[in-house]
Amino acid sequence: MIESIPQKYKWVFILTKESTKKYMILTEEEIGDGDTYVLGDLMDDGWEIFCDLCHTHKQAVMYMNDYFPEYTLMRYQIVPITFKEAKLFVGKYHRHHVAPQGCKFAVAATDGEIILGVIVAGRPVSRYRDDGKTLEVTRLCVKKGYKNLCSLLYSKVSHIAKEMGYQNLITYTLLEESGKSLLASGFTLIGSNRGGSWNSKSRRRMDKHPVAGKNVYNKSLVG
Repeated sequence: MIESIPQKYKWVFILTKESTKKYMILTEEEIGDGDTYVLGDLMDDGWEIFCDLCHTHKQAVMYMNDYFPEYTLMRYQIVPITFKEAKLFVGKYHRHHVAPQGCKFAVAATDGEIILGVIVAGRPVSRYRDDGKTLEVTRLCVKKGYKNLCSLLYSKVSHIAKEMGYQNLITYTLLEESGKSLLASGFTLIGSNRGGSWNSKSRRRMDKHPVAGKNVYNKSLVG
C-alpha cells in the first residue's frame, strides 16, 4: 500500500529566472489548471521550472539555500510609477477595465526587472462619496501567477493614503469576484449596487467598463 503524503507537505514547483537569479515557489493549486493555468504567463516573463519537490514551503527554501545559493527568493519591490506608465500597463493587462481618466497617485510592484502590477488611487467616482476625506482605488491590475501581490498593493496604497491624511479608502469589485485580497488587506464589504450605464438619451456615451452590479468595500484609515 502506498503511504499518503502528510497534509503539511505539498507538491511544489520551484521556478527560476536566470536574468535576475531569483526563484519562486508555487504549489500545484497555484500553478492551476484550465482557465487559471498560469505557467505560460510566467514563462513569458522569463520564469522556468527548475525542479519539483514534495516539501513544505519552508523546506523548499532551505533546499534552495543549501544546494543552489546562487539563487535568492524573489521578493516584490514597490516603486513609484507615473500615471502614463500605469495607464499603459492597465490597458495591456486588465481583464475587463480600461485605465481611469485621472489619479492622485499610482505605485507599481516589480521583481527587480519588470513591472508585475500597478494600483491607481484617485477621487471617488461617486460624487456622494467624494467628501475630501475619502480616496478610491480606481484600478488594480496584476499579472497572473504572482501570489499575494494584490494584498500587498492594497496594503501599500492604504499606508500612503493614511499618510496623506485620508480617513477612508474605498473600492469596487464585480459581484462574481471573491474579494479575498481586499478582506486580507483590512477592507470590509459595506454593500453592493446594481451597476449601470453612463449612456443616456440626453448624453450618449460608449461604455468602456462592465455595467453589471458591483460590491463596495471600505477600509477605515483612522487610528
